[in-house]
Amino acid sequence: MLGKSISLIFPMYNEIKCLPRAVNKAISVLEALTSDYEIIIVDDASDDGSGQLADNLSSADNKIKVVHHNQNRKLGGALKTGFSYATKDIIIYTDIDLPFDLFRLKEILPLIFESDIVIGSRIGKRESLLRMFYSWAYNNLINIIFRLRIKDVNFALKIFKREVLNDIQLKSEGSFINAEFLVKAKKLELSIKEVNVEYYLRTYGVSRLSTPSVIGKILYEMIKFYPEIRLFSKKAAIYDKVKKFYNKANFKIRVYNFIRLKTCPFDRIGKFIPQEGNIVDLGCGTALLLNLLRLGLDKRQLFGFDIDKRKIEIARESVKGKEGMKIEAKDITSGDFSLPRAKCVVLVDVLYYLSFFQKKKLLEKLYNVLDTNGLLIIKDINRTFSLKYLWTFLQEFLAVKVLGLTSADGLYFTDKKGYFSLLEECKFITNVFDLSKGYLYPHILYVCHK
Repeated sequence: MLGKSISLIFPMYNEIKCLPRAVNKAISVLEALTSDYEIIIVDDASDDGSGQLADNLSSADNKIKVVHHNQNRKLGGALKTGFSYATKDIIIYTDIDLPFDLFRLKEILPLIFESDIVIGSRIGKRESLLRMFYSWAYNNLINIIFRLRIKDVNFALKIFKREVLNDIQLKSEGSFINAEFLVKAKKLELSIKEVNVEYYLRTYGVSRLSTPSVIGKILYEMIKFYPEIRLFSKKAAIYDKVKKFYNKANFKIRVYNFIRLKTCPFDRIGKFIPQEGNIVDLGCGTALLLNLLRLGLDKRQLFGFDIDKRKIEIARESVKGKEGMKIEAKDITSGDFSLPRAKCVVLVDVLYYLSFFQKKKLLEKLYNVLDTNGLLIIKDINRTFSLKYLWTFLQEFLAVKVLGLTSADGLYFTDKKGYFSLLEECKFITNVFDLSKGYLYPHILYVCHK
């Protein structure tokens, strides 16, 4: 027994002759692998009676689920539906005409414990020289354009852990979905294992993969989704996940968060934050940084404090029901506030709202709050004579004085020399990192050791 639950997905369109054999064999194979499985048949608006036959099979076995499309959505649409209905640990997708020996899953499935994704690659007989040429040309085209190293992109054997779909939002409705899935997985740095399997020719029906309409849709979707896929990254996937925490926020806040994620180097800041202990985000705003940190598998207790009660309410809503997180309103401009002991305190774009006296008073307090060998991380704006600084000053002036997006009395930008002097006076040993590259703002990071 495998020790994991399995969802086996069959996309189906007019496969009445293949359906009974595929389901019977799937049951035999899955029973030998696990007691916890489901077979999901996605009927893509079949008109040959196979949809009704699938319903009959489902009525006789509660481990068989059938989902019907009202209109034909092609392979991508069928797979997206199947993936959305899958509830088990491991997802397997293959065609209902069984293009390989399903019993081979007994030796292939254990490989999923060594890789994030396992895919099949055809060997042996093929339908025709023309089909072989199509496949060769397409595989090389995808590999060159998207920098993959996959021998058989479109073969209908994909095995992966269900959590893989947490970070991959598939858009394709046609057969390009296989390439989209593999390219995005690669960009997420997921491991892909390719296994040779002997290819079985169809015994019933006709393959539609090489028809002009299918090929045309593949090329159309490849062009359509090319810009998005090229820009897709692990960072983009994480940021998209964080944005969903704010779905209930108003439009103004969602736009603010979108711009903030685009313009602030949260990912670079996060690399310096310890993986355990109490982490305090002082001036947390809507808790974007805290929500990014909470996605990590670590032992951190996260605290967020901000003077702006409006943002605190939004932050609380975004972390509702999440353990190990505490959000509170605190006025850090006064000396009369308390903080928990912390392994690390983070200040992102906060200190330039405080006067020199307020900065010094706060830093002295933070020194005493930090654990021995604790870290103070300050992301600020470097005051220099540059267009980036001028742009930042004008934008912050609008946000504070005109639009009222940020609660502050004024703007007190400090240059690098001034910060070094102030931090040294507060007993911190400081390293500085320029984070301005690739951004419109002169971001600078001070990593301060107690």
